[in-house]
Amino acid sequence: MNTPTEHGVLYVAYGQRHLAEAIHSCGSLRRVHAEIPVHLVTSAEDLATRGDELHAHFGSCSVHPDIRRTFRDKIIGMQMSPFPRTLYLDSDTELLGRVDDVFDILGKFEFAYCRDTVRYAMPAPEVPPIFSEPNGGVLAYRRCPAVEALLTRWLQINDSEEAAYKKAHGPRSVYVDQGALRIALYESDVRQYVFGSEYNLRAYALWYAGARVRILHAREPYLTKYRHSINNNEDMRYGDGESWPVRQVIKLKIWIKENLFGRSRNWRDKERLSKQYPT
Repeated sequence: MNTPTEHGVLYVAYGQRHLAEAIHSCGSLRRVHAEIPVHLVTSAEDLATRGDELHAHFGSCSVHPDIRRTFRDKIIGMQMSPFPRTLYLDSDTELLGRVDDVFDILGKFEFAYCRDTVRYAMPAPEVPPIFSEPNGGVLAYRRCPAVEALLTRWLQINDSEEAAYKKAHGPRSVYVDQGALRIALYESDVRQYVFGSEYNLRAYALWYAGARVRILHAREPYLTKYRHSINNNEDMRYGDGESWPVRQVIKLKIWIKENLFGRSRNWRDKERLSKQYPT
């Protein structure tokens, strides 16, 4: 078993909304793991104006050197982890149980993640369809040359693919970093482990669990819906994520963003998906 000094939890968050989420997530972590150190990578502005508060919640903080308000900010933040073994958590996560074994698995493997149930289908013809996308919201990794190379490569691919994507779909379009991570992992020699959905249960979409859920990855109203009921038993459980009315509201929001604000998310295009994954 690791001692607390050998590992820790990392958040990369800035701005009122995401810091509020990260504080909530960190609070859920403290309830089950009071002993684990936590580090926050945030903006210079947030640290200057809320430094005492943030240190009280997270323990230690550092300034992100190049915030661009895109998914790449997370990759750089992950490179800044002070821990030999790191569990990176998105701000919209809540811990429902202990996660000691996440750090223990890093004694054998160097990088661990969960396959995503939401497939963004970012173009990657060099990667076979069977190597599906990882979810980037819960990632465990060990400090070593292989992982350092993986993170560097992930950032390189992300920057290149994002530039091409914005050129094709407009400067306000959204490129999702998971496509770049998928390519980088496929290229990499890093020893990687894929953990079960119980350690990264994405309640937004169709989900299943066959054991006690440790990390719930969702925002409201899904946190309230599942946090007190999802572990009532450890039998096979499943859920359908968003209800039909909620899905229609989400579709309307996407249409408004794409047509009125130019924030295209063409990875939702089924024609794109069928071209990458031919029948």
